[in-house]
Amino acid sequence: MDRERLVKFGRERANRWRRTSHSGYGHGAIKLVVSHAAAVHGIEVSAESVDLARIALRRLGLIGKANERDRRPTEDELTRLFSHFNTKPRVIPMSRIIKFAIATAMRQEEICRVTWSDFNSRTKMLMIRDRKDPREKKGNDQNIPLLAVSGYDAVALIEEQRAIRSNEDDRISPMSISQPALHSPGRVRIWG
Repeated sequence: MDRERLVKFGRERANRWRRTSHSGYGHGAIKLVVSHAAAVHGIEVSAESVDLARIALRRLGLIGKANERDRRPTEDELTRLFSHFNTKPRVIPMSRIIKFAIATAMRQEEICRVTWSDFNSRTKMLMIRDRKDPREKKGNDQNIPLLAVSGYDAVALIEEQRAIRSNEDDRISPMSISQPALHSPGRVRIWG
């Protein structure tokens, strides 16, 4: 596994993916395997050729960082989404979940994991446990203020859920994102 072979591999991936951010993933995985083999299993192998290949591919413009995305849905797009989700009675009131996600900038898995004990109604703070972070997988707990600056009031949405709470589960959104209920009406009652 020398530099030339890795550069060739990078060129092939760049031609296939057409996006510099995707074509760089393969070299990251190779470096991870090589480093693991050396550190854990004592195999005499160096990641230097991988590093040199990445430098070459970066300078050739074949790998690079992904473009940052900072797009928000327009009011028209949100209106159409809400209209779509409100046309038929649903077990999962997606309009309220979307509003809560916009109000809090929380991911779907975080919304489904937050508990009543994580919510402080007096201070209007919400603890998000094990928040996604590329460096910290566990213990990355974060308190967020529930401000109504996005046009949606997260506290009011939580209080609406409290008023209709009928589950024994401590989660505010009592479901798992892997449950088929996301696509199969009638199985789980969430947010209403």
